[in-house]
Amino acid sequence: MGRNVILNCESLSLEEMESVLNNNCYSSNNIYYKINSNLLYNKIIEKIKSLDSKVYFNLKKDNNSLYDIMKILISNRVDVIEVDVFDGYDYLTKVISCFNKVYEDYNYEYQKYKDVCSYPAEAYKYYLAKIINHKPLLLGNLSNNLDLNSLPLIHVISLAKLCQNEGFNGVICNLSNIEIIKQTCGNDFVTISTNLECPSEYIMEKISNSTLNLKHN
Repeated sequence: MGRNVILNCESLSLEEMESVLNNNCYSSNNIYYKINSNLLYNKIIEKIKSLDSKVYFNLKKDNNSLYDIMKILISNRVDVIEVDVFDGYDYLTKVISCFNKVYEDYNYEYQKYKDVCSYPAEAYKYYLAKIINHKPLLLGNLSNNLDLNSLPLIHVISLAKLCQNEGFNGVICNLSNIEIIKQTCGNDFVTISTNLECPSEYIMEKISNSTLNLKHN
């Protein structure tokens, strides 16, 4: 089995993203399409899923309702949600709180219809069960807005441990930090690097206009 490849599509327009998906440039169950709110459309998510690929969402800190955004992501069974660690501890805890609250609400809704056997209720229970049984990975990005090479290693370890303690499944970090983070947080803690030669189970590539042109030529 090959490594998981994350294709960063955040710089693409909606039209360019549709072109990538419609031409099946990348299709595999170990391919993750990284998108942001500009590409958060049902048709984009559905197309990615139809390619047997996965949806990776970069959650940006903004003034919109975090609960509402989280509910959209969870109801669409997004596979990975990335959060910038440098947005602050309060924001990280708010993300986890909203994440858990959405699942609590869906579980509550499921329990209300659990013993109802009519056709509409059965269909609704099936819809809710798919949501409840699919939990995305939560990843903290340690590589945004700061050169981690200038950050003391003890701070990198502390930030990774903070993410783990708050309920995150892993971090995006520099290649040089992967080994120490694994030693500190355990092998099950996911580490992702943009370095294609890294030993991580995930690697990240950026999809740009030039990439698309090369792919089509």
